[in-house]
Amino acid sequence: MRHILGMAKSNLDASGAKGPKLEFDFLRLAYTVQALRRRGDDAQGYLLVLAPLLVSRIEVWVRKYETRDDVRCLCHALAPEEAARLALEKQANVAGMLAGAQGSTVEGRSSATVGQALGEAALHALVRDTEPGLVLVTDRARQPLGVQWDLYGVVPTPVATRPTER
Repeated sequence: MRHILGMAKSNLDASGAKGPKLEFDFLRLAYTVQALRRRGDDAQGYLLVLAPLLVSRIEVWVRKYETRDDVRCLCHALAPEEAARLALEKQANVAGMLAGAQGSTVEGRSSATVGQALGEAALHALVRDTEPGLVLVTDRARQPLGVQWDLYGVVPTPVATRPTER
């Protein structure tokens, strides 16, 4: 059986706390893939980003942590309308955080539903193209290390068959 794990990040840059959080998610994926491989299973991690500038940051971590191909970085280019919707959501999040820090009502301004939907849809589409036979596992209790992955599935190992005799 081949385990497929994925995370989608909607960050548009790595400023502030976003960089360390992205690095943590990268490391969580790499660790889980390595743990599954150590126990004898095949595994592959995917980290999808929506900003091309983040790809080079992830490539630095691949070298720094010597993760080889444990985590493959995917980058989805947003359509102009998608990029505009995501930018509006990010602006609303900043306004909501500032309002909350000043004791004002946030009123739902700190939401990540657009980024989550765009990222997870792209992750699922790209991984399905890369991993034929992928069967998604939505039961959180069956997912490795109890982590809430944006994508988790398995690719069943084909059963070897003998040629039929005539």
